[in-house]
Amino acid sequence: MLGREQTRAKIVLGLSDLCIVTLSFGAALLMRRWINVAPQLVFPAGDKLVVFGFTVLVLVLTGYALNVYGRLDSARMPIIVRDSLRQTVYCAASLVTLVFGLKLGISRVFLLVYTANLCFLLIAFRIALRNLVPAVRRHFGVPRHILIAGT
Repeated sequence: MLGREQTRAKIVLGLSDLCIVTLSFGAALLMRRWINVAPQLVFPAGDKLVVFGFTVLVLVLTGYALNVYGRLDSARMPIIVRDSLRQTVYCAASLVTLVFGLKLGISRVFLLVYTANLCFLLIAFRIALRNLVPAVRRHFGVPRHILIAGT
């Protein structure tokens, strides 16, 4: 039972990362208009799709590899921030490698704003989630397994 709950939680958290990537990508597209660096620049639709899809794939795979999804509800604040930063840095490094390797028409300023948004939203969501999970468990009566060892 506990294994199935953890698997479901990991899937839901992976899907939430998809939503976070979507929000940060959209916010970065809107924010480039406020930044005076080539606001008229139009990214090719294919390049946007490649960058978006690659970010989702790398972010979720990195989250599973770092076991970020397995300890969100029990982690302390510094661990959540550290794991989110590591996940974002790995994703950003892979994204920069992809963009410059394939010579996509994506600006460096956009990549910086995009990864900054991604990092901020990941940390904010996971801190909120850490505080929300116990309340949801109490409300819906989800059993919590505790082992007491000793006399």
